[in-house]
Amino acid sequence: MKSRLYPLGARKEFLIMLIALGYSCAPVENINPQPTIVVTTEDPNINRKQLNGSVMGINPSQFNLVVYAKINEFWFTMHDKNFPVIPISDDLHWVCNLMINEGEEFAELTIFLIPNGYAPPIITGAKIIPVKMNLVAIAKQSIVLREDPK
Repeated sequence: MKSRLYPLGARKEFLIMLIALGYSCAPVENINPQPTIVVTTEDPNINRKQLNGSVMGINPSQFNLVVYAKINEFWFTMHDKNFPVIPISDDLHWVCNLMINEGEEFAELTIFLIPNGYAPPIITGAKIIPVKMNLVAIAKQSIVLREDPK
């Protein structure tokens, strides 16, 4: 009789181990928040020199920002026309230099969170931002300041 119970007990232990293994291999939910771009400058048309903000949900050493501004129906690279990448500090804050001529106003600003090492396109008066930016960026923030007259 002992020989009959032993295999049953072994099967029971084996089933318990399989169930435990199944639970230990269950997918884990990603608890990191969705990457987010926050702008803290109230109105870029008033503060015409800098745009400030922060990001959430990322490792700052792995990402940068790029900002494009729509002025008179055309898009332009902000910060530095030759090197538009904006670094993110360790405390997740960033500063973008706004480059606008006297008398011009921003119609829209679009900020992209891009992987470190990606060289974003430099735009000097295009009708649209290249579609690739939407594919490369892991987050995007658009601010409409005024509607363009049509």
